[in-house]
Formats: sequence, C-alpha cells, structure tokens
Amino acid sequence: MTARPQSEGKILAWMCVLIGGNQLGFGAVIPVLPLYAQSFSASQTAIGFTVAIYDLARLFVALPSGRIADLFGRRNALALWGSSAVRGISGVPMPAPLLN
Repeated sequence: MTARPQSEGKILAWMCVLIGGNQLGFGAVIPVLPLYAQSFSASQTAIGFTVAIYDLARLFVALPSGRIADLFGRRNALALWGSSAVRGISGVPMPAPLLN
C-alpha cells in the first residue's frame, strides 16, 4: 500500500468535516421538524413531503453534478457546490425581522 501525499490527507480531512457538518445540520433539523410543522397545523402528509423534498433535491442536484465535474473539473465543481451551500445555509438561522 502506498502512502498518500500530505496535501491529499488534508483535502480528505476537510471533505470529511464539511460532509459531517452537513449531515449533522440535517440530523438536527429532522427530529424537530414535525413539532415545528404541527405548530402551524400542518398535516402529517405535508410534514412527510417536507422531509422527502431534501432527498429529492439531492437527487436532482447529483444528476447534473457529474456532468459539471467532467466539464469544469472536480475541484471547480466542488468549489461551486460548496459556495452555493454556504450561501444558502447562511440565511437559515436569521430571524424573520432581520430579513425584512
């Protein structure tokens, strides 16, 4: 077995941190989501669709991601999707009065 260069180990560690953070965030939201949705009198079906839409979005983003990685390179594709995720997630914890 050959040893990996130091830079590949750092990249792998950062990717594990980013993916772990993403999964931790999703795992923290899912148990609370039904209670939050019930406070708006949402039906069980609506709550189920809300949870399922996350996986559907991942499916529809994953399909063209391979093509984009082939065209522009994996590093550029990862940078694009990572920056998009950061921009999208950065507005989530803000209270509604701050957004107006």
